[in-house]
Amino acid sequence: MRGLTGHRFFSMARPTDESAVVVTDPRLRKRFPATLRTAWIGMILANAGVVTPTCAETIYRCSNGSGHAEFSAQPCGTGAEAVEIKSEPATGVDMGVGGDFSGTVAANRTRERERGIARQEQRIRTLLHDRDDRLAELRARQAQVGKTRDSATQRRLIAAEIRTVTNAYNARLRLERDRLAQLARP
Repeated sequence: MRGLTGHRFFSMARPTDESAVVVTDPRLRKRFPATLRTAWIGMILANAGVVTPTCAETIYRCSNGSGHAEFSAQPCGTGAEAVEIKSEPATGVDMGVGGDFSGTVAANRTRERERGIARQEQRIRTLLHDRDDRLAELRARQAQVGKTRDSATQRRLIAAEIRTVTNAYNARLRLERDRLAQLARP
């Protein structure tokens, strides 16, 4: 094994490796392959999962000359007050090697499903709004035509357009509501 003892990085790579990466530490201008780097990161993550936090630790509170509080790991005088710090183990998903990610995956799926449902509900609201605006515009045109014999044809054409628009929007709404029902199923 090559490397400098007492330093953080060791390299088993030969300087002629094609997949080598240059170390940025000036004291360790060695080259090492990407697989070794990956193994090194994996080893660090594995060790991070093994370390357990201390449940309780004692520190000391003292007052300095100006009356401000100071904290220290050792008693700083005769008036030092011992303070116990309780630390809880980290909560959340274990991100270490061999960690169980099923909780995170399930939470992500649930969140994505909820986002999909919200987007689908927004599409439905937009369609309803568009339909109502379009129908209000057509009804306003129909009211402007008047009630003369010559305008009867125009009124019938607008009424047919109202039916067509209503049917088209209702069909689109039915499709969007079906998609929403599919998303809402567990």
